[in-house]
Amino acid sequence: MSIAAIVKSFPFTSVVSAFSALILTAALAMPVAAQIAKPASYSPQKSGVAEAPVVGVIDVAKAIDQYPVYIKLRTAVDAKFAKYQEQLKAQMKQLQELQVSIQTMGEGVPERDEAEHQYKMGLQTRDFRRKYYNDLLAAEELRMMLEVYEDLDFAVAKVANKNGVALVLPKRDIPVSAVPIVDMQSREVQARVDAFQRRTVWFASAEIDLTGDVIKYMMTPLPERTSPERAPAQPKPDGNGASPIKKD
Repeated sequence: MSIAAIVKSFPFTSVVSAFSALILTAALAMPVAAQIAKPASYSPQKSGVAEAPVVGVIDVAKAIDQYPVYIKLRTAVDAKFAKYQEQLKAQMKQLQELQVSIQTMGEGVPERDEAEHQYKMGLQTRDFRRKYYNDLLAAEELRMMLEVYEDLDFAVAKVANKNGVALVLPKRDIPVSAVPIVDMQSREVQARVDAFQRRTVWFASAEIDLTGDVIKYMMTPLPERTSPERAPAQPKPDGNGASPIKKD
């Protein structure tokens, strides 16, 4: 299962769309050359051009799809899904066999009443297990994606700082369909329209695309979450040397 389908329903929707509209308005007002990463020899004083924040973009789906940790976790979740599906199929087969057996019994036969009761209970058990398995997988999927997104967040910050990028926006490529619009299924039309409406970056030159650098950075194991490098920032003490008191 590709992350591309998952990312459609994950972050970068309403909040990012509203925020990015303001960011892009400001970005468009900047000199184009000032938004692209500058070579080491570049000097705003020499060029006479005012320095402006450097903007970068990243294809989140592409970066996650190639992340080794995600691939490993995705494989494990998919294996559990396949296992649960097999269990449900086996139970359904038993119910179908029991249903056929019931149909061969005559009306009023005591054994038929018992068999019909077992069949009804079996249907309830099947429905319960289907929901139970779905809930388990949904919870595991969310935990998996949270872990992956936190790793991506760390990697993007590292790559951005290394390249002198002050702002990174998510981009979402929408490949051109080989099927003419008039021949598309309604579901595909709706999906493509939704994708365009959720789009936060409509164009970005290759010079400001950090996707490749982020993928390369995430190919090596990231620091553990408990490491000092990834520990949450501690509040700075006030003038008296005491940590500020958090107000409700």
